[in-house]
Amino acid sequence: MFEQQERIVTPTLAGCLLMPIEHIGSTSVPGLPAKPIIDMLGVVDSYDAVAAALSGLADVNWLLAPEPGDETARKYSLCYPSIELRSAIHPRDPRRGETVALGRRLPGSAGR
Repeated sequence: MFEQQERIVTPTLAGCLLMPIEHIGSTSVPGLPAKPIIDMLGVVDSYDAVAAALSGLADVNWLLAPEPGDETARKYSLCYPSIELRSAIHPRDPRRGETVALGRRLPGSAGR
């Protein structure tokens, strides 16, 4: 599941990614009990560069889903396949703590 979404998202963020998107959170640890959400982290060169990629992310069904504090933290949170089924990618500028959060709810799991 992570690999599939990573292959979809990477080309859209390629112009601003500083390193490959990583699978983070409890689902990234085999055997660990986890919520049915795959979290991903992308380290980016700037918050503004991600802003330019938002329409491309929407084209591949990653929707902007702001969380409290995102703007102050200079972070973007995005969800797939819908905001109701909140899942997450976190693009992050390592120099400024800027992130874009992307997530994907696993099939067959109920919304929270």
